[in-house]
Amino acid sequence: MMMWWWKSFFALPVIAALADSIELLSGDITISVERVIDISTQIVKVTDKYEVTNDGRKEISSFEHLVHEKEYLRLAYISATVSKKDTKLKMSDIKHGKDSIKKGFVAYEIEFQNALPPNGKIFITVEYQLTEYLELHPKRITQAESQFAVYKGNAHVPSIYPVKQEKTVILLPSGKLESRTTVLPTAVDNGKITYGPYIDQKPYAVAEIVVHCENNTPFVVATDVVRVIEVSHWGNIAVEEAISVIHKGAVLKVF
Repeated sequence: MMMWWWKSFFALPVIAALADSIELLSGDITISVERVIDISTQIVKVTDKYEVTNDGRKEISSFEHLVHEKEYLRLAYISATVSKKDTKLKMSDIKHGKDSIKKGFVAYEIEFQNALPPNGKIFITVEYQLTEYLELHPKRITQAESQFAVYKGNAHVPSIYPVKQEKTVILLPSGKLESRTTVLPTAVDNGKITYGPYIDQKPYAVAEIVVHCENNTPFVVATDVVRVIEVSHWGNIAVEEAISVIHKGAVLKVF
């Protein structure tokens, strides 16, 4: 019993120190961000434009971009660049279970080319795409009916850092907007929904949103792609591709 007590006694300062270091790290950085979510096709395209500020007293060499776990499971592509320079930055995903990442999120570490000094700023663009993320509702339609899809997300940009200001714009497909969640301020105009701007948001701010809209674009998935390249002795090149596709849109009702 005495041995267990001593182990617990020494563990408490270690846990407290770890928590303090995590809080200090996230407190050294503040961000402002504008996000565009394009749901006009079957592929959800997300663009986050960050303004990252070093509010600490030491240089920083990276920051962490959060993706919701549901998005991570459908993630097909992600990249980070220095805004207006198109200079690609190294990204690496941080595995689940890291103490500094809240459950339900996955973080990507983005490394700066040069260390960011105290009071310094850097502008970074993160782009990623999600496949098979939209939910069809209803799932079965007649040939005369339009196809509708549902997008579920967060009105706030997920972040481990305090957010000075943020705004999210959702680009809609042409057609009817059946319904959408309102998180004030919210505006609907010219085929888009604007959430925000929101000021001084805490880390991991969540306001769930649902957008239900008409989407008659083809929902097609390539299940198998085979390319055969044949090079002859005379230098001729022949390319043949065999692509198997499947319809993933709403199923037609059969009477």
